[in-house]
Amino acid sequence: MAQMSRQQLEIRLKQIDASLAQWDAGNYGICRHCKGPIRVERLEILPEAPFCMACQEGFES
Repeated sequence: MAQMSRQQLEIRLKQIDASLAQWDAGNYGICRHCKGPIRVERLEILPEAPFCMACQEGFES
């Protein structure tokens, strides 16, 4: 269980680092798949979200 939590934290840290890199590049809030905007409401809940809701839902289906 502790190992699982550590792995999840490491994944989240990588996602946050990627989001910061997107910020530095001027691309923060842009979906990495469709290149459309990620809604502000989504970013408020999950600031490291790499995909818009439509693309995220498509990956999960």
